[in-house]
Amino acid sequence: MIKSKKFELLLFSYLIVSIILPIFTLSLFQNYLNPLFCLLIIIYLVWHYFRHNLPSLENSKYSLIISLLFLSIYFSLGFIFGFGKNPYDQDIVSFLKNAFVYITPIIALELSRIYLINKYKNNKKALILIAILITLIDINYGIIFNVLDSRKYLFRYLVTNVLPLIGENILFTYLVYKYNSTLPLIMKLINKVAILSLPILPNLNSFLTGSFKLIKLLLLYFIFQYHYIKKESLRTFLTYLITLFLSTTLVLFMAGLFKYKPIAIVTGSMNPTFNRGDFTIYKSLSNKELENLNEGTIIVFKVNNKYIAHRIVERVNNNGNISYITKGDSNNVNDSIGVNIKQIKGVYVARIKYLGYPSIWLNEYLNNYTKG
Repeated sequence: MIKSKKFELLLFSYLIVSIILPIFTLSLFQNYLNPLFCLLIIIYLVWHYFRHNLPSLENSKYSLIISLLFLSIYFSLGFIFGFGKNPYDQDIVSFLKNAFVYITPIIALELSRIYLINKYKNNKKALILIAILITLIDINYGIIFNVLDSRKYLFRYLVTNVLPLIGENILFTYLVYKYNSTLPLIMKLINKVAILSLPILPNLNSFLTGSFKLIKLLLLYFIFQYHYIKKESLRTFLTYLITLFLSTTLVLFMAGLFKYKPIAIVTGSMNPTFNRGDFTIYKSLSNKELENLNEGTIIVFKVNNKYIAHRIVERVNNNGNISYITKGDSNNVNDSIGVNIKQIKGVYVARIKYLGYPSIWLNEYLNNYTKG
């Protein structure tokens, strides 16, 4: 056992270095200094602690199964949202280099978590500080410094990476403390090796990536609770199951995976049918249905990467090519350009008043920011 506070000081030094150095030399820090520092942590821990106190392998088989399950779910999403080329080079030299850069920090942080939790197992306040410390170390400050000029990209990074990272470290600290589990180490290693080595990866946007990370944590907690506390009440079991189902359904709905999709109304061009700030739902249709829409139908279409909901005032058939003339209910003139079938996303179904305002305010705040 490391009796002094030397290791804690080493970790705090690592945190300070990981915050300051990326400001001056991001590439050098990420590719060389960071993995070398992590290698030093691994050597220090192995020599002073783990050569006599090996991590428990009691749950390693169970952890491996769960890790492969999540990896399978992640890649299954590719069949829904498509696959993209892996940005990492696939030759053996590049793989070994990437393994040194990305896998060494994983091993260092997870061994640190195991050691610190075993050392302070009876001090709950210390466990909270451990989760906070490892979270702060795990954040990529280089990316944060690169996107400070843009509220939009900074917010996206915080929501899709930092927020799941906070949840992950809280849960992983709990699992190591409660069940002496090696799952965090095994799961992170398997996930990173797969991402570095496979030629294609699911093509998920930032919203889906962040949502998947959070749902994965919820499912992981549910699995462990069910596995280790088998005599829990049926009500508790159903609560976990319903929470997981509703969370997953909400994410998929917001991602537009279902036939019915959401959109927030930004302008007042359709007053009084619906107003700015309303949360509306539209239904996607087949091409055949889109070609036979009637005048008076409210359609949702996309122009210049913006969604618009206006009413059809005229159907145009130009030698079999169907398009529509549209108009906002409160506008005095028709829209200047007709809408073709490929631009139409669906037809308006319902609205919920005011629910769209948070999304509008957030987008306006993020998109109107210019650093002075």
